[in-house]
Amino acid sequence: MKKLLCLVLVMMMPLSFALAQELGGEDFRLRGYTDGTLAIDSIYLDPHDGPGYEYYPVTLTLSKGATVHVLTQATDRQGNRWVLVESGSIRAYLLQQDRQGHKLINCSLSNVPVEPRELYSTWACRLYENTRLLYGPGYAYQKSPFTARGSDYGYVILMNGDWALVEFQGDYDISWLGQGRKTRGWMVFSDLQY
Repeated sequence: MKKLLCLVLVMMMPLSFALAQELGGEDFRLRGYTDGTLAIDSIYLDPHDGPGYEYYPVTLTLSKGATVHVLTQATDRQGNRWVLVESGSIRAYLLQQDRQGHKLINCSLSNVPVEPRELYSTWACRLYENTRLLYGPGYAYQKSPFTARGSDYGYVILMNGDWALVEFQGDYDISWLGQGRKTRGWMVFSDLQY
């Protein structure tokens, strides 16, 4: 049984490496972004901490024409495309276009990585201790209003150096989040167990 487990783990290593390469690996932020400009004021873009309206809103105040780094793109269950942008000490998800197809963020997405949905089931993790979530991969980023509790389960979405973007989904075990709600936040990867 131990040999089988070791074989499975060894076989998964190239998959993990390939996934990390797809998402940019250690220097993801350096290789995986493009500059974009806002077509309207950010208050109308309704920024969230994840790609969808079930995630919590983020306060991000930018004017029309402001430049942001576009890091990833993701599609929600309704087919809306969201982009993860960075501006100053905050990373947040914004809708890329409205329902009529008008771009809300002017940029080319051809070089922007797509967040694979398979991560939700393959990178499950648990926290060692209570951890305050951040809006970016480092202590220089603003703090999220949420503190994940030790023993909470989450899903690693992205890696950026020693930091992981982790998603939490509200249910009976994670009652601090609210039933059916979701949030994402950054934390040090070594604070997680698998």
